[in-house]
Amino acid sequence: MEKLVILVRLLIAASITCVAAPPPTATLSPAIQPICGVPGYALAVSYRFGKHAKLLPGETPVKSTADMVNLGWKHDAPWGVANGYFADFSLPESPLGPNYVFENDELALIARHDHSNDYSKDTGKPHITSGQFLTNLTIQPPAIVEFMVQIPAGRGMWPALWLYDCNSGRHDASEIDVLESIYDAPLGRRDDRSKVFQYDHGPGVGRTLADPGGLDANGGWWQPYGSLARGDPGSDLSKRWVAYSVWWQPGSVSKYVDNKLGITRAFKWTGGGWPNIIVGNQCGGWSETTLPETFTGGDSTLRIKWIRVFKPLKWPSEGN
Repeated sequence: MEKLVILVRLLIAASITCVAAPPPTATLSPAIQPICGVPGYALAVSYRFGKHAKLLPGETPVKSTADMVNLGWKHDAPWGVANGYFADFSLPESPLGPNYVFENDELALIARHDHSNDYSKDTGKPHITSGQFLTNLTIQPPAIVEFMVQIPAGRGMWPALWLYDCNSGRHDASEIDVLESIYDAPLGRRDDRSKVFQYDHGPGVGRTLADPGGLDANGGWWQPYGSLARGDPGSDLSKRWVAYSVWWQPGSVSKYVDNKLGITRAFKWTGGGWPNIIVGNQCGGWSETTLPETFTGGDSTLRIKWIRVFKPLKWPSEGN
């Protein structure tokens, strides 16, 4: 009997000890939120670039061009040689050297020049090669699409991030530009890396709903951190990582640089299919402001850390 009492007391003590013991502390990663600051959205997709990039929950690593191929992405502009000029985007590795270089924490899209003085586009030979890719992922509203990039500092480069229907064969010029940047002349004379171009194209472009950045007043561009020509701090967007994003709702698009709203326009997508995501480190173009002859060959790299897509949280009655 005495042994039974001792056994019961031991069991009670063990149970008390188990109840009183604190639970193990779980290590939680911070939730990924849109840098633009729009509330009520959750991460749906995140492509994280870099050979040794530290991943957060929900991120898909993209460590090599083989990963890009496995994701079904293309290394070429859908129209081949970009803009009718001689910048060739066809292969990650060109005769002039690699155009896609996976660094430890990002992907570098590098433009390379053959050092010739021939800027004719009639030779059939590209004198500049660069990197450009499009995803097989398509986007439809409501969504936030966010890019974290460092744009090139050199002249003649036209980095661009945009949404465009590359699949249906029935596109109607509908296009959402998240970033274009141009630098082609001596500082202060024309465009420079403090200016961000954020256009919209197609039959569905409507009236301006808000324009805190003054884009419509300046032909589609604004300077979110002031003027590089005046030496405003932080205005040179080629010297640091910057988030460029679009908040696309069924009837409008809002463009952001970091958490700064540039413009909101009424917009309806009328293309034949939903758009792909395109990232391009373009060289020159069709505009007189970006002639390839201005290419300097230096600081010609567009770097990208991630592409993120956020979708709205559901109401409690719909589940989550």
